[in-house]
Amino acid sequence: MQRLLIRGLFCFVLAMPFASASGPFLRPSEGPVPFRRDRLPLDVDTMTGLSRHMLLIAKTLGLESAAARHAAAQSLALAIALDPANREARELLIGFSQDRPSPVPDATEIESAKARIWQIISWLENSEAGVDGQALGLCLSDTMASADPSHPKSEAHRGKGDSGEWTGWVPALASYEEKAIAKVPDEPMPEKPVAPTEVPEAGIARSAAMVSTPLWTYDKDSEKLVIKPMVISMKAWIESEEKGQHGFGVRLENTEGGEFLHQTGNGVVEALKGFGDQFPKGGVVSMTIGKGEDYLVSKNRQTLSAATAVLVDSAVSNREPKATVMGIVQPDGSLKMPTRAWDKLRALSSGPGGRLVLPREAEALLPSVLAIEDPAFFMKYEVVLADNLKELLEYSAKAGSGELADASVKFAEIRDKMGSNAVTQYVANRYVRQRLGEIAQACPDHLSARMLFIQGGGERPSRLPKQILASEIRRALEPMTALPADWNDNLDANLIDATHEKCRALLDPLERYVDIRDRDFYSHAKDLLTTVRTLGRVKRTARDSFDNGNTNRKATEEAFGIVRTSYAKLRVELAEAANDDEPKEPQKDGRIDRFPGGPRPPK
Repeated sequence: MQRLLIRGLFCFVLAMPFASASGPFLRPSEGPVPFRRDRLPLDVDTMTGLSRHMLLIAKTLGLESAAARHAAAQSLALAIALDPANREARELLIGFSQDRPSPVPDATEIESAKARIWQIISWLENSEAGVDGQALGLCLSDTMASADPSHPKSEAHRGKGDSGEWTGWVPALASYEEKAIAKVPDEPMPEKPVAPTEVPEAGIARSAAMVSTPLWTYDKDSEKLVIKPMVISMKAWIESEEKGQHGFGVRLENTEGGEFLHQTGNGVVEALKGFGDQFPKGGVVSMTIGKGEDYLVSKNRQTLSAATAVLVDSAVSNREPKATVMGIVQPDGSLKMPTRAWDKLRALSSGPGGRLVLPREAEALLPSVLAIEDPAFFMKYEVVLADNLKELLEYSAKAGSGELADASVKFAEIRDKMGSNAVTQYVANRYVRQRLGEIAQACPDHLSARMLFIQGGGERPSRLPKQILASEIRRALEPMTALPADWNDNLDANLIDATHEKCRALLDPLERYVDIRDRDFYSHAKDLLTTVRTLGRVKRTARDSFDNGNTNRKATEEAFGIVRTSYAKLRVELAEAANDDEPKEPQKDGRIDRFPGGPRPPK
């Protein structure tokens, strides 16, 4: 039960009370939401702004009274319904449920938000707003009656109760009242003799297992480094002391950089000890990437951490894994996302599917999978979130148990019945969506059910956050690796034109996902491709340098220098926006810092 209390849902969370010093705070449920986001007479920017305003309102209400707690829950429910990507609203919801009030925002900002909300309410009261718009207006009026009681419309609302339809979505006001709890006198429990606990001798319980994770690897077909889902296989045995194995060791075959991996393996073993695993002396776990590929330590770093934990645990606990996992195990057993997390998620689209276990940090990324119109990802993969190492091990096991096992069975039934139907049409069916909502309510960690529930209700986000947009732009510019790093007379105009066309083909479709606030940012990538196109034209018109074409040759070299400089600057800008492990500074000589896997410049 305590584990459920600390989890946030992407859209909404279970209506479960949390007994706080201020009184019970019941969190909103999955729905039903009385309006459809896609039917509101508001554009995306207005809905996003209104969501932020409702977040501010929630921060002003506090948790001191039942009415305030009720209005705060309504405000946050509306904030998330209007903008499912509003991560701050979800975090505040978790904070309130743990009796952690938020600092009150600036008074000027609050008054501006209130004025804008009342302005929108006035518009939604008109018949032109439609049924869904009017339903939203009533819900907004209910919340504002508590948040802004001196407003004339609040005075008319006072004493009449809620006008909007909150049933099944946000609990009624009475649920937020403090209830006296009769104290039962403590009675001494009779002492029972405690039998000594026998600790079984540690050993190797499973000699082989496998799990998948996305890694950087060398692709022989394209002759580049790419991110691909890779199978990690494990073999385990007891090695005699004569062979020099005194403790428990984790090895990675066919890979250099052993010291770094040794530290990673030891860290995982120490974290597993904290969860009760025992390790035999002389025990060895040997892992192999794919068919014996190099792990590429400099690129993958600690990305193998979660897979290592699952496989090492399998060796000593006999728990058989069957999943794709991502994450980095921390010393305290918590989980973090690996570097280039969004790119790794995107790479999984070409993977085998099945169970996908992610750290809770991934929750902020997953709505963007819907934004780029790939809801099928959540049918191909059964995506679940893990808070810590213990849950990672449980959720990646082939033999599941508890709420997730029940949810998996029901989700498999939904998936099996889809047949050849398109995912978007299938999940929009009200019966299918109802079942998805039930799964998400029963198992909040089941992200596939949650995301498909949102998709079916027409509530998917339509814009990408700047961080993810930066990653997508970087992916779109990957064909730039075909160009050499340094100028040379043999630079092929056809290669330049082909590079321009490939980049445009990948970049142009992103424009419909660009938020109005990020249009200048997106235009920098378009400007870069303009310089590439110009370089191609200059190169085509240039005469051979041996035919007195020094002037045109110089123009071509200058055009190439502009491309190189623009590319280097944009790479830095993209890396900063994506907030990942890309280099933050261009090289001192101005050379293009190439995409991973780019060809070496000719000598």
